[in-house]
Amino acid sequence: MHLPPFKYAAPRTVGRAVSAQTASGKFLSGGTDLFVALKEKIATADILVDLNCISRLKGIKRDQQTKEIRVGAMTTLTQLEENPHIQKHFPVLSRSVSLISTFQLRPGRKPLPGYALHLLQPAILP
Repeated sequence: MHLPPFKYAAPRTVGRAVSAQTASGKFLSGGTDLFVALKEKIATADILVDLNCISRLKGIKRDQQTKEIRVGAMTTLTQLEENPHIQKHFPVLSRSVSLISTFQLRPGRKPLPGYALHLLQPAILP
């Protein structure tokens, strides 16, 4: 089985990612599940908009004034598990990462949206 044809965009800003998106397009974060769905014709897309080049969506940042911690949408589970701010202020969150997936399957590659959508697949796929 082959992947169907589609366009590919790798914007560097959120605004450009939103502009590149179409009604039948898909946002790409990790992509493993999406590529399987495309191959098996469970999903279709005329364009894949890759979010991996948008640095604003990656990482964990702590605001020095408000002390708020911001977890970017493209932050990986490994980053979440190993971040000292998360470990200190949200230890349950840091420790719970090991319950989501095994270490061998999450070597820093799959971002948080990938796991969230994987868990929701029965609800969103036809």
